[in-house]
Amino acid sequence: MRAWSLGVGLGCFLVIGCGGPKMKVPSDLDKDMEVHTTKHRRGVTKNGGGFEFGPYRVDEVKRKWSNEKGFDVFENFTPEKDAGYRYHFEGGGDRSMTGKCAIPAPEKVSELDGTVTVKERDAAIACLCELGSKLEAQLFVEDLAGEFGGPVIVRNVELFAHGIHTLANGDKVKAPAGYQIDADDGPVGAVEVLPGKARVWIRDDLKKADSRALSCALAGLMLFEPQMPVEKKKKRGEQ
Repeated sequence: MRAWSLGVGLGCFLVIGCGGPKMKVPSDLDKDMEVHTTKHRRGVTKNGGGFEFGPYRVDEVKRKWSNEKGFDVFENFTPEKDAGYRYHFEGGGDRSMTGKCAIPAPEKVSELDGTVTVKERDAAIACLCELGSKLEAQLFVEDLAGEFGGPVIVRNVELFAHGIHTLANGDKVKAPAGYQIDADDGPVGAVEVLPGKARVWIRDDLKKADSRALSCALAGLMLFEPQMPVEKKKKRGEQ
């Protein structure tokens, strides 16, 4: 493994729409960072849609996608069928990259009486970014005792993603509003994952290929948009 390190934060979406809450930006992202704001990202990115940030473009998003190929890099991970997504990532290089993400399939547990119990897995997302047949980036983020985080590897550099659970107004949220990616020597990037217009931070001294691979992985986090339950309004007279 090479020696430079990265840190990012992942997050689930709390409000569907363009004018929702914003992530509180950690103070260590205030310097030595390039900051990009997304264009054409409104609410949930639909099947076939996409968005842009900085020199990069995400398009041809395919929802309800599943393919186990490549996900064996994650220990004891089996993608849930038709629950993942795939996307093209362009810009910053001559060839486009392919990003693909999956959530874990429910675990089947064999009981002593011979029955099989299906156990839902904790919230998690695994993403891969490939340049042709070469794996450029991978990440795995899960709920770690109430806070999201997990390992990130970008072009053989080991990093760690830390969920950011505070909004700009100071409110704490259970699902991350974003992620910071940290290396041994400090943050290398971050991403806001709330719906609508969002921001991406990339350390300004990264090599072009490293920046591109990291940005592809962060795009995967921005596309992780679980459907949040909506409370139905009661009709007049209902209790």
